[in-house]
Order: sequence, then structure tokens, then C-alpha cells
Amino acid sequence: MKFIQQVSKILLVSALAMILFVDNVSVAFATTHAQTQVESTPDLGNAVKGNIKKAQGKIQETYGNATGDRNAQIEGKVNQAEGEIRLTQGGSEWDIEGKTRQAENNIHRYQSRQD
Repeated sequence: MKFIQQVSKILLVSALAMILFVDNVSVAFATTHAQTQVESTPDLGNAVKGNIKKAQGKIQETYGNATGDRNAQIEGKVNQAEGEIRLTQGGSEWDIEGKTRQAENNIHRYQSRQD
């Protein structure tokens, strides 16, 4: 069983590393590509960051579920919420940060009720 857990952790870390690599490449592409398409897609950066945050959050939550790590589960849900906020509501970084904090507080409150 320990071997399976070790293999799953290695696979999860590899997947997270790949997502972080894609995140860096996507952000670099988005900043150079967005300059040419500002009129047609003003929130391209938020869309890219939102999709990446959602993917990172899902992987983090799955890791938390597999290992029983409650903090990883919550952080994954918070990252997914931030990604959803970026995709659906957008706004400035300040607005997104505030909405993400509200979502995090709600997630913590909901999780504490379930314990």
C-alpha cells in the first residue's frame, strides 16, 4: 500500500509541475498575444489564469482526498474558486483577491460544519 501511495504522490507532483510549467508558458504567451488582441478579448489574461487555477485546484483537491490532507483539500477548493471568479466575474487583481478571500472564508466555514 505504501508503494502505491508513493507512486501516486510522484504522479501528482509530476502533474503539478507540468501545470506550473504550462502556467508559465501560458502567461508568457498571453501577455505577448494579448497586446495584439486587446480590443477583441480584453480579459484573455484572466481567462488563462482562471483555467490554470481551476486545474491546479482540482489536482490539489484530488491529492488531498487521496492522502487525507484536509489543508490540501481546502486549498484546492480555494484555487478552484479563484479560477471560477477569474473566468466568470473578472475584474482587477484587487477585486479578484477580495472575492477569493470571501470564497476561502466560506469554504472554511462550510468545512468546519462538516467536521
